[in-house]
Amino acid sequence: MSMVSKAVVLADRQRLREALPSGEGLLGIVTTDRAEGVLYVLSRYEDMVWWLPKTGCPTSLVDCKRKLDFARIRCKQLRSESKAVMARLIWANTKLAVSTVSGQFMKLVVWLNWLHDQGIRSLAQVTPMVADRYVQHVNQLTSPNRIGGPLAPGTKAQRLLVVETCWRHLLDTPNGFDHPWPENSASALAKLKQATKPKTDIIPEEVLHPLFQQSESLLSRATELLGHRDAVGDY
Repeated sequence: MSMVSKAVVLADRQRLREALPSGEGLLGIVTTDRAEGVLYVLSRYEDMVWWLPKTGCPTSLVDCKRKLDFARIRCKQLRSESKAVMARLIWANTKLAVSTVSGQFMKLVVWLNWLHDQGIRSLAQVTPMVADRYVQHVNQLTSPNRIGGPLAPGTKAQRLLVVETCWRHLLDTPNGFDHPWPENSASALAKLKQATKPKTDIIPEEVLHPLFQQSESLLSRATELLGHRDAVGDY
């Protein structure tokens, strides 16, 4: 690890952000960490392995969870495109936890290697038909925790959300593609329930109306009632 100033890191990040849409000049610092008040470079964009910062991570998080090994993506072009997606995730305005970024990367690897197995060599080749085939593939997967059973809706949604993540982060690049499932979403396709029934029942109108009237009556007599309270206190 080499020491670096915050100004250099910010300058590199800005330059990379501006270069991502064209895909040219993608060289520079991606991740850093701080130790004993000193800022260090962890990873550069051109590295095959990126390390996420340890600072702020729970002590139970093992180091391998901070490692993003792009060599796991078999296709060179898809590997290159995945870096743009991951860089934008890491630099998101709302900072994501290291475990979240790592989890996203793992699902991205699965998605991109599936594309490679389908003969697709760039995300620019993804169409709604290709995305629909991936939905079918995910629906056929079984859970290691439920022998022979399908993946839980939440797990399916996470597998499919990474497709939307790629779509969102590559829109302004040559590798952008149309929305994977027009008029639908990963959560809906995974049949993930978004809303739950309120735990407290709604008060019926015939009960609420007189209750409201009584409350309003008491509020209108607030000064009088407070006066009675003070009088009782003085007594």
